[in-house]
Amino acid sequence: MHFNYRIVQAEYKDEPYFEIRTIHYNNAGEICFISKEATIPIGNSVEELHRVFNQYLLAFENPILIESQIKYSSWDMDLESSESSESIDSSDELDFLTRPITQ
Repeated sequence: MHFNYRIVQAEYKDEPYFEIRTIHYNNAGEICFISKEATIPIGNSVEELHRVFNQYLLAFENPILIESQIKYSSWDMDLESSESSESIDSSDELDFLTRPITQ
């Protein structure tokens, strides 16, 4: 699983707006989660902040995602091949992410 920053077009009271969000992908490169809100660049040092800011700039090189049209795929994280076998059981731990619940 990996992530990047993307520009997302969302709506508020039928008015579109744009923000940068964190997009999480499964092992096949398909979107499985996005951050609920816009993210901000932050770092533990000026150098790290610069690196993160440059990752934000890369969002302008990718197509804009329209929030209402995002198709979510499964999170096919292979825990057996992962260095950490810790699983996420609590929805609180994923509260910063969003994806529609399908029936």
